Amino acid sequence: MTKQIGLQKRIKCLKLQLEDTAQKHAYDFMHPEVLSISQELDGLIIQAMREKNVESSTSSNSYV
Repeated sequence: MTKQIGLQKRIKCLKLQLEDTAQKHAYDFMHPEVLSISQELDGLIIQAMREKNVESSTSSNSYV
C-alpha cells in the first residue's frame, strides 16, 4: 500500500510538471519535452493500474 501512495505522489507531481511544460511551450503537445513527460506519466499510470489490479486480486483471494 505504501508503494501505491508513493506512486500516486509521483503521478501527481508529474501531472503538474506536464501542465507547466505544456503551457511553457504554448500547448504544443508534439514538443519533445512535453511528449517525454507525457510518456513518463503514461508509464507511471499503467504501473499504478497494474499494482492496483494485483492488490485487488490478492485481497479477493484471501477470502476464498
